[in-house]
Amino acid sequence: MHYLRNDSETLRNLDNAGYLFDSTIYAADDPYQIGNMWEFPLHFMDGYEIDCKKRWQQKNLETALKDTIQRIEETEKKNLKYLTILFHDRYFDSSFKTWKGWYTGIIDWLEKNNYEFISFTDAIKELNK
Repeated sequence: MHYLRNDSETLRNLDNAGYLFDSTIYAADDPYQIGNMWEFPLHFMDGYEIDCKKRWQQKNLETALKDTIQRIEETEKKNLKYLTILFHDRYFDSSFKTWKGWYTGIIDWLEKNNYEFISFTDAIKELNK
């Protein structure tokens, strides 16, 4: 779950509704529990990396990749257990060339730099140990 229209009760309501995990909060933090639900703070999102919170595309692919990689390297200094990247699947299309290129470019960079990929479900299993 990722929900932008949230308020002070949203995460508690998601927990009460039975969600196992969420990624709504945009912050450079480790996962934490809210009741029985795990909140995986969102570190990087396609829209922020390309649109910069503006209505129209603000960065070209090269700049978006460079800036994201630099921020990933800065985030590494926090020694977080997990890094959460959100990509909206509707952008994985040739009509959104920059978005699709950003996503595949970041995945390629992460693989080349020996990052491991894990599902939220498997991460929760690790966190519950």
